[in-house]
Amino acid sequence: MFIWTVFLIGATATVCGIMVLFYSTFLKTSTAVWVGWVVLSCSILLGLGIGFLCTKMLRGAAAVIAGYGGFMLGVVINESWLYIYHSSALFWCVNVAFAVAFAILAYIFFNQAVILSTSFLGSYFVMRGISAFAGGFPPAF
Repeated sequence: MFIWTVFLIGATATVCGIMVLFYSTFLKTSTAVWVGWVVLSCSILLGLGIGFLCTKMLRGAAAVIAGYGGFMLGVVINESWLYIYHSSALFWCVNVAFAVAFAILAYIFFNQAVILSTSFLGSYFVMRGISAFAGGFPPAF
């Protein structure tokens, strides 16, 4: 199931990224409907190709995902307290440094990261499943 999950994540992330990029830059509400369908179809085909490549290069795919996670952690840190310096250079330096560091760490510690992430997520979902039937657990919200 891990290979299928990597394939789906790679394909979905590619399709969503292309659609966000195109609709935020090129396509407007006045664009013909067929253009949107062509962009969606092409992004799905490209997404399937990227998803297949992700299954062939698992360490690289994990490094890209971890790099994205590192970038998002940098954004959280910038929004928490580094915003007071009003420096876009600091913003980009911190975010890129976190992205590169997390990508390198994920590439090096790939097996350990897979084991830990699947065990933590699996144990969480087992407990949520039990709570759905047994009752008495606090809600997730």
